Amino acid sequence: LKMGGTFSNPLDDEKQARMGEIIQEVVGVFSKAFPLAYKDALIQKLKIEAQPQNEQDRYLEKPPIPSEHLLTGTLTKRGDSHKSWKVRHFIALNEADNFRVDYYENEGGKLKGSIHLSGYKPEHFTDEEAKENNTEFGLKLVPNDSRRRIWWMKCTDNDDRSTWMNTFQTGCYKAKAPLNADPLISEAFLMAYRATRWNYGYYGYYSVDLSETETLSQFVTDILERELLGDVYNSIPNSPSKSSTINMLKQSVDTTVSASVGAAFNGGLSACDSMKTALESAVKVALGPIFEKEVAVKVEITQKISSKVNPFCSDVGSRICSPIVRAAADPFTKTFCYTVKGIHKLLKSNIDNNKFKIDILESTLKQCSREVYYWNGPLEETNKLCQELYNGKL
Repeated sequence: LKMGGTFSNPLDDEKQARMGEIIQEVVGVFSKAFPLAYKDALIQKLKIEAQPQNEQDRYLEKPPIPSEHLLTGTLTKRGDSHKSWKVRHFIALNEADNFRVDYYENEGGKLKGSIHLSGYKPEHFTDEEAKENNTEFGLKLVPNDSRRRIWWMKCTDNDDRSTWMNTFQTGCYKAKAPLNADPLISEAFLMAYRATRWNYGYYGYYSVDLSETETLSQFVTDILERELLGDVYNSIPNSPSKSSTINMLKQSVDTTVSASVGAAFNGGLSACDSMKTALESAVKVALGPIFEKEVAVKVEITQKISSKVNPFCSDVGSRICSPIVRAAADPFTKTFCYTVKGIHKLLKSNIDNNKFKIDILESTLKQCSREVYYWNGPLEETNKLCQELYNGKL
């Protein structure tokens, strides 16, 4: 603030020009990497398609992707802008919809919005938050990245909150980033995004929880804050309005970055789409014979090695490996037994309560399907044992 209360923009013309240069530079690095990554992803796809189909016989058949709703019900949700609480009808979708959560004005009413659970974790309200919002049964969806929205909700009672917590835990754990439905596009983006991060010295672990444009926009913002905006924010004098001034600047920067990134990525999509047919044809002509030769060599090598190794493995396996395998398989046998017992207990409970009557059979089966997803549901012992296996404790 200047004397007299007039506002002085911390982003003067020179800084705004520099900000535009940084945005264009980062977007330019990604834009160069993206078509090259798309080409690599296409080659890998064609290479896989050239492999013998009988190799797929070694794999278990994939189960159908669950599409029934995980949970439906009423929650009171706090708005993001006005912070007012309103009752909404929620539907937690299944894997077929990437565990998206839709909420409606009321049951059967207008869709008001959706929550993509990738990158979130559910938590209870703290005591202070519960007191402030006048509820004992609050839950919130907290993002891994503090720049994303926190979703605040109230439940009717503790049982209701436990049910929704289980559902949200399942969705948050299993949901994937809402990337492009075309696997070539999504794979190319991930490769190009990694290359862009490496170009700017970001070699450490990272996760992708958002769409392509949102993910790249956040990275561009990270570079801006490192190269320019960090100093700008620090230069703002301490005052009661400093926090709101920084927030206003961040919103303005986010809008500018999102527009630039969105235009660049959409342009890249159009370019890849226009060259896809020609590029695929050229790759098949150029590399098709190589892929075929690779398959023939692979078969020949496999046959020669098998003729020498199989007799040896058969002899050693019967004398040495079989006892080791039996010992190593014991935890897996226990896991299977726990699973059978858990399912049996679940079904027996429903049978004893007469829940397999023809008029409610479908809803009962859907409820059973939902319950097996819960960590502390009928497969709790199985889940605990699997965690111990994963952590190497068995």
